[in-house]
Amino acid sequence: MDVICESSFIQIILNTLYLTILYVPILNILALVLATLVFGVSRRMGNFYKSLLFFPNLLCMVVVGFIWKLMYMYDGGLINQIFNLLGLSVLAQDWLGSPSLVLASMSLSIIWFATGYYLVIYLAGLTAIPIELYESCDVEGATGMQKFLNITIPMLAPSITINIILSTIGIIACFDLPFVLTNGGPGYMSETIALQVYHYAFTNLQQGRSLALSMMLTLFAVTVAFVELKIFRKREDIY
Repeated sequence: MDVICESSFIQIILNTLYLTILYVPILNILALVLATLVFGVSRRMGNFYKSLLFFPNLLCMVVVGFIWKLMYMYDGGLINQIFNLLGLSVLAQDWLGSPSLVLASMSLSIIWFATGYYLVIYLAGLTAIPIELYESCDVEGATGMQKFLNITIPMLAPSITINIILSTIGIIACFDLPFVLTNGGPGYMSETIALQVYHYAFTNLQQGRSLALSMMLTLFAVTVAFVELKIFRKREDIY
């Protein structure tokens, strides 16, 4: 890969920010909702669902990348084949080759892989909530949504804080899946800062640029994590 120009580098930064903004909220909302649903079922079924949702984390991320790459193939990919079988061939897309779809497709793959990990953290937080709080709400006639908003969310503040920080650092530094799925293509439309560090070091053999960019990436991740920690710690103090 050639040395990137200024406009390409700006695109790489925007890609990383876009992935972060898309990935972190969706992942945490999905993990929290699933954790709440799993927590509410019987113990046997809860263990089954936890195992099912955590299973992707047992796989190597490179393996996950190849699985999703096969599913996203335009010709013969599972997703487009399903659309064709249902008579919805108009929805079949070049998921990894379209500049407008590649980042969203990549985010979906990463969310599928990571949801189970963050779900376990939310389940630990749910287990620590005193059952008496819910019983008091039942006496007062509170609905399920009211209990979720006024008890579950506030009491899960520490779990939400750690999950948001971990997921933010994870997506900023994510390399494996983007590398396997697209290697930054088409063009630079799915190139991330972490992936560019690799290209500098092992494709262009520009070790100095790679080191400088990796230091910038580390500083950026630490800064974002610190800001999130300050913001969400204040939220925990309120509750």
